[in-house]
Amino acid sequence: MEKAPYRPQFRVIMLVSVFLLICFSLPMLYSTSAPVHGNKYFFNQSLFVCIGATLAFFIQFIDYNWLCRNARWFLVICCVALLYLVLANILSKAGYSDIAKKFPLIKAIKGSYRWFRIGGFGIQPAEFTKIALVLVLSEYYHHNIKRVHELKWGFIFPALIGGSVMMLIMLGGSLSMTVLTGTVIITVMFVAGARMRWLVGCVIMGIVGVFSVAIISPVRAARFESFLTPEELSADKGYQLWHSLLSLGSGGWTGQGFSESRMKNEYLPEAHTDFILAIVGEELGFLCILFVCFLYLLFLVSSLKVAGQARNVRGVILASTLGCTVIQHAFVNMGVICGLLPTTGITAPFISYGGSSMVSAFISVGLLLSVDRMTSTGEYVPDKPSNSHVKGPLILPGENVE
Repeated sequence: MEKAPYRPQFRVIMLVSVFLLICFSLPMLYSTSAPVHGNKYFFNQSLFVCIGATLAFFIQFIDYNWLCRNARWFLVICCVALLYLVLANILSKAGYSDIAKKFPLIKAIKGSYRWFRIGGFGIQPAEFTKIALVLVLSEYYHHNIKRVHELKWGFIFPALIGGSVMMLIMLGGSLSMTVLTGTVIITVMFVAGARMRWLVGCVIMGIVGVFSVAIISPVRAARFESFLTPEELSADKGYQLWHSLLSLGSGGWTGQGFSESRMKNEYLPEAHTDFILAIVGEELGFLCILFVCFLYLLFLVSSLKVAGQARNVRGVILASTLGCTVIQHAFVNMGVICGLLPTTGITAPFISYGGSSMVSAFISVGLLLSVDRMTSTGEYVPDKPSNSHVKGPLILPGENVE
């Protein structure tokens, strides 16, 4: 597979886009949270940025090939954490909430156990599970790329791996994270070259499944109803979405001025997390929203360029999927605040408040930098045939591609 000459400017563009998003995030987080919560969220977010940036710095010096080969253990750990939360959720739903409350390191938030609570901070394992899944599937397709058009090797086995992870996330009570994990799996398959009819079938089944779950669950059905008629339900189910639309509309092109939002103080819940971009639109205007979109676009393009320069299948799939995953989160978040998608709870990468989302986004950056660094060195040691040393429950035998 012939590659274009290495160009370091794509790495620089990616880092600049992330830096500008962070520089934009912290002042806006202070603006949205300080009037009600003081400096707490601002200092916490600054800590999350430091932790994430430190991880990204060190991860870039680790060979991504080695990470992919050993990612199955990372995925197992993530799945065990998810299973722990699933057990607590099942006990809670079955009427044994007193037992679930005794589980160490977790706490119910809005009736669901989705986070671990450690030292006053929440850790959402589903965020890190997506990264582990991308690493594992990148390794899988690296060894089976010549069989990608075969139903068994190109679709069924990776779908079983990804579907098992999605089931754990779904049983944990997060439909939106389950859907995003599904889009990650489809992205990996698409980049690897799986047949389009299989992917289209997955998308159709996913849409049907989401609607089915939304109908069965009263809470999700209410969200979907408020998405269809936010103005009519503005005093009840559509309160959050309606005031998000009012925030965006009242900002106009140039906004009402930094820290001059009225909605964040009295009308819009979760203004510093899921709906922070609505406040951005109110205070800084639609032009600033377009600038944020431009930064996300720069991140995506630079990620795809890094993938295009990668020296093996692992690097191509890993870099492409991680770049697309960050943008998928951004697209969903923007779709929600604009009323194009139902309320989901998905944050805006690098901007919204959240430790797990911020750290996982920086881990993705670190992996992208690792792919870029290995490309820049020009050093690549081909794998031995897969049946000689690549063994484990998640790596199936197949054709090895250098």
